[in-house]
Amino acid sequence: MDERRISKVDLIVKAGSRVLFGVSDVLSANSFLKEFLVDTAARGAEVRWFAGGTMAPVPVLAPSFVLIPELKRTIALRHDVAALRQILTLMRSEKPEVVHLSTPKAALLGMIAAWVCRVPKRVYLVRGLRLETAKGPSRLLLWCLEWLTCFLSTDIVCVSKSIATVYEAHHLAPQRKLAVFGEGSSCGVITARFTPTPERRAAGLSLRHELGIDDDRVVVGYVGRINTSKGVEDLLMAFADVRQTHKVALVVLGDLDPGEPLSADAVSVLNGADHVYWLPFAPDPAPIYHAFDIFVLATYREGFPNVVLEAGAAGLPVITTDATGAIDSVIPNVTGLRVPTGNVAALASAMARLADEPKTRQRLGTAAQKRCSEVFERDTVVLRYVDHLVGATPDRRTAHSLKGSK
Repeated sequence: MDERRISKVDLIVKAGSRVLFGVSDVLSANSFLKEFLVDTAARGAEVRWFAGGTMAPVPVLAPSFVLIPELKRTIALRHDVAALRQILTLMRSEKPEVVHLSTPKAALLGMIAAWVCRVPKRVYLVRGLRLETAKGPSRLLLWCLEWLTCFLSTDIVCVSKSIATVYEAHHLAPQRKLAVFGEGSSCGVITARFTPTPERRAAGLSLRHELGIDDDRVVVGYVGRINTSKGVEDLLMAFADVRQTHKVALVVLGDLDPGEPLSADAVSVLNGADHVYWLPFAPDPAPIYHAFDIFVLATYREGFPNVVLEAGAAGLPVITTDATGAIDSVIPNVTGLRVPTGNVAALASAMARLADEPKTRQRLGTAAQKRCSEVFERDTVVLRYVDHLVGATPDRRTAHSLKGSK
């Protein structure tokens, strides 16, 4: 079933509609929202967007941006009530006909405000499910908040088939509300930014030399937030095993996440273990990928990992897990390798295999690059979301319901 799923409120969207986007922080928005805003406006819609935090970095398309100062990523009741009031004021002023909300806090508060203001089309873009790795009372609280967001939404768009399946299994939303577009992903990848070129390969080799990595070492790389849910501790343990028998190095790019902190021992390894190199977050990580031979994401939960697409576009083989979201990002033994979530021994075995087999690395990386170009190019992925927001042109019928994608 390949035809587009039409919700009851799709019919009210037309050229000139007012569309309001919302995310929790400017930094996230700058990474994935620009094309949403530009392409939605290009269809004739009046576009505005909001985020929390500060005005640093400078928000994309600043004239259409509204800062919600009290909007925080974490639960903070006093700030949350203030942020809800600010969002309500914004919606009453803008009178949007469509809201498109993502990231948990912005989606929850924005959806409450949109429901109060009777916004006809309320789209929730699900980028992941934090409660999958939560325990105890916090898990119940997260479930309740997520259920409320879904209940108040008219449309729930999931960035992968596995996350949609999990939402239904956790009784967060009925199947009739859930949709997955194409093969998933929240915004795809601009493959031209990552495609290997002689200049980029030379820059990657230069970085390896700057770090003091020998030319004959196989470099394992990771890019992203450094926390427990991303499996960074598993990666460090697996690397320690592989390092005993193979000439490998590990480069980790990213900042510590205080919300899900690593153990003190893991931080100590990052700071000083042999052949482990920790680099701070970079606004543009694209050049870093070309210093890697293998990319590893040992994650415990995802929506759909953008870093896997970035690595694939750079021609790298990827090792990831069978966790929600990650399971959709790699075709096993075609574009990369998949291991059971939390299985350090299997992760080490996969790393050792690719370290030993340069031809396999080349084969997987070439296939990953081809898949990213054909399936996950950003323009293609984003236009599917724009079709859903403001109506598809006659030649663009690309959305799939969850039912139709099984």
